[in-house]
Amino acid sequence: MAGILNDLGDDRQARHFESNTLLHAQDKDTVIGKTTLLVTIQWADMEVPNLDYTAVLKATFARGTDNVWRFSRLTLITDTPGTQARAR
Repeated sequence: MAGILNDLGDDRQARHFESNTLLHAQDKDTVIGKTTLLVTIQWADMEVPNLDYTAVLKATFARGTDNVWRFSRLTLITDTPGTQARAR
């Protein structure tokens, strides 16, 4: 594992698993999304990844005047109080 991570230029690897995405049209130009998120992290000296945190990711999409959908808001709600999403 260390060799693979060293090839990537880091000694750790985080993986984000997203599942059960639900979309709800709020109006003709706004869609609200909700996704379950699980994040694992693995360091070079670990054989298997460890659970880092779980959360719900809420997204708001807005249709622009050019008819293209874009994120207008992202909110991460972690399942464990005090958990902070950050670059590792």
